Amino acid sequence: MKIRNIIRIILFPIEKITILAILIYQKIFSLEHSFWGSKLNYRVCRHFPSCSEYAKIAIQKFGLLKGGSLAIARLCKCHPWSKLEMNDPVPNS
Repeated sequence: MKIRNIIRIILFPIEKITILAILIYQKIFSLEHSFWGSKLNYRVCRHFPSCSEYAKIAIQKFGLLKGGSLAIARLCKCHPWSKLEMNDPVPNS
């Protein structure tokens, strides 16, 4: 069995738990995705997609290691001194 397959088997459940944690965060705490945010008439996040949505898509698309590193890099860009609006989709490859 190749080492890549062994790593994939080990990381698969952790990947699913991470995505579940992101979904729980979005539904309970995030002003952008939760029922709290549905009362607001404007977007809270200046970035599209939001950082949690970006992380979820990146992990689903690339796996925990590469997708997680893309999500961390995106979180580092998310601060008050960044560009006013940022359209930063998940890369294709």
